Amino acid sequence: PTYLSTLFKKQYGMTPMKYLLNIRVERAKELIRSQPDIPLHEVAQLVGYDDPHYFSRIFRNTTGLAPSEFRSAAPNADPSKEDV
Repeated sequence: PTYLSTLFKKQYGMTPMKYLLNIRVERAKELIRSQPDIPLHEVAQLVGYDDPHYFSRIFRNTTGLAPSEFRSAAPNADPSKEDV
């Protein structure tokens, strides 16, 4: 496990746990933007967190905003459907 973690960090510049955390937060941001009516506790569950309070803390530490603040600040349009 230590060797794998070392190789991973050399390749990606972060630990495997930090990488997973970033993927989960980015997916949560996508869900919040594309489905503004989905409850935040469901967003937490969909990205792999059983505890919505823990999810909120991780989200805030990563983005600087609570999920509810991010929802208020995020445009409600689906980014994949924007005009080019």
